[in-house]
Amino acid sequence: MLPHLVAALCVGLVAAAAAGVAWFAILATGRYPRPVAGFVAGAIRYTTRVGCYWLLVTDPFPSFALARRSGDPVDVRVDEPDGRSRLTTLFRLPLALPALTLLYLFQVFALVASFVAWWTILVTGRLPHGMFEVMEVGHRFQARVSAYVWLLVDAYPWFQEEPASGPAGWAIQAEMRPSPE
Repeated sequence: MLPHLVAALCVGLVAAAAAGVAWFAILATGRYPRPVAGFVAGAIRYTTRVGCYWLLVTDPFPSFALARRSGDPVDVRVDEPDGRSRLTTLFRLPLALPALTLLYLFQVFALVASFVAWWTILVTGRLPHGMFEVMEVGHRFQARVSAYVWLLVDAYPWFQEEPASGPAGWAIQAEMRPSPE
């Protein structure tokens, strides 16, 4: 697991730098550079997969790929970026503070929940579906907040369930499947 944590940290740092480059590009052109957007979306996908495995939401060992793969239990889909709002891009970090604060609280809860899940899995041999559903909410929200902070979407990451229809209109959707019982 240590190689994945180091890789996720490195990928996250490079993605944050790429989002910084995209910030200037959006302010200048109103568009997110497509290759940069693909990398940043892949970074969100990868770090979400690693986070879900690390905090016991999924069981299969994650791949090192940034691209979508059909067998992965965690799938983060991001729509292609169209034009971006220059005004909200300019003030993105101050605008994101409420979502980042809520995300922090979710991450603290996720650590506690993963500790309880570890004991539950140790005793029963599986993660109960209800506990899985509670634990996945934070990871979904984290993927949406990351996409917002890293400028992939203009839609504010309000805390609510994604619709089952897919990312159209939302720009990002995180899907997680529980391990078979």
